Amino acid sequence: MNETPVKILLIEDDIFQVTIVRSLLAKTSSFHYELTHEDRLGSGLKRLQSDDFDVILLDLVLPDSSGLATFTRVYHKAPEVPIVVLSGNDDETIAFKAVQQGAQDYLVKSQLKKGMLARALSYAIERQRMRAELARKKRQLEKSQAQFRASEERLRSVINYAPVVLWAIDPDGIFTFSEGRGLDVLGLQPGQVVGTSIFDLYADYPEIIDAAHRALAGEAITQVVEIEAIVFEDRYSPIHDEDGTLLSVIGVAIDITERKQAEKAVRESEERFRDFTTTPQPPTFRSVEMGTFAAPTSKPHTCSATPSTT
Repeated sequence: MNETPVKILLIEDDIFQVTIVRSLLAKTSSFHYELTHEDRLGSGLKRLQSDDFDVILLDLVLPDSSGLATFTRVYHKAPEVPIVVLSGNDDETIAFKAVQQGAQDYLVKSQLKKGMLARALSYAIERQRMRAELARKKRQLEKSQAQFRASEERLRSVINYAPVVLWAIDPDGIFTFSEGRGLDVLGLQPGQVVGTSIFDLYADYPEIIDAAHRALAGEAITQVVEIEAIVFEDRYSPIHDEDGTLLSVIGVAIDITERKQAEKAVRESEERFRDFTTTPQPPTFRSVEMGTFAAPTSKPHTCSATPSTT
C-alpha cells in the first residue's frame, strides 16, 4: 500500500548540512517523503508561494536573513505549515524563542541522529494538525456563542415586549423559571413563582393540573385556559436526556384575550346578520299616482279622494 509522502521544504545554505538531512531521512525506511531544497530565505518564500508543503525545516542563519527574523518571515508567509528550526550550538536560545512564537520544535544540528529527524517532523505535523483543529473548534464555538447571544437578545425582546410567559417546571412540578411581560396581567413579577409547585399555584384550575400531569408523563400539549378573565394559549413541551429521562417541562403561555374577544365579536355580528336575513319582514307599501296604494303581494287598491270645498 503506497502512503502519501510528506512534502518537506528545507531552507538551508550549508550543503554539508543538506547532505546530512538527506542521509538521515533516507535511513528511515518507514518515513516516505519528498524533499525540496532552497538555500536562501527569498527563494524559500517564493517556493512557499507556489507550492504546498506539510512541514518546513528552517535554518535561522542564511545569507539573506539571520536570527529570529528568519523564522518570523517564514511563519507569517505560511502560518498553517509547521516549522522545525535547525539550530547551531551558538543560536539555541534564538531557536527556543522561535518555538515560543509558533515553531513546532527545534533541533540542534550537531545532535541529529537516525530516526530523530523523521520523528520530529512527524510530531510537528501532528501537533500542527491538532492546533489547527483546536483553532477551528474555537472559531466554531465563538460563532455558536455569538449566535446564541443574538438568539438570547431576540428572545429577551420577545419576553419584554410580547404578551407571553415563558416558564419551566422540574420533574416534581416545581417552577424553575418564570419570565415574560404576560405576567403583568396576572399580577406576578418575573421569577416570583420559582420554587412554587404548579399543583399548588393552580389548584383551582383542573385543566392546568391535568395538562401538567400529562406533560410530566411525556406528552406535548397545547391548551386554551382562562385565568381571571385572561385567556392564554398554553404549550407544554417535555424535555428528556439521551436516556429518555424527563429533565423538565418548558412552556409558553400566550395572552390571546384580545384575539378571543375579536372572534366573539365577529361571531355575534354574523349571528345578527343571519337572524336578519332569515326572519320574515312585514310587507312594505309604495305610493302610486291617482291615489292608489299597492302592496307587493296584493292587487292595487283605489280610494276615492273627495275634493274639498271652500
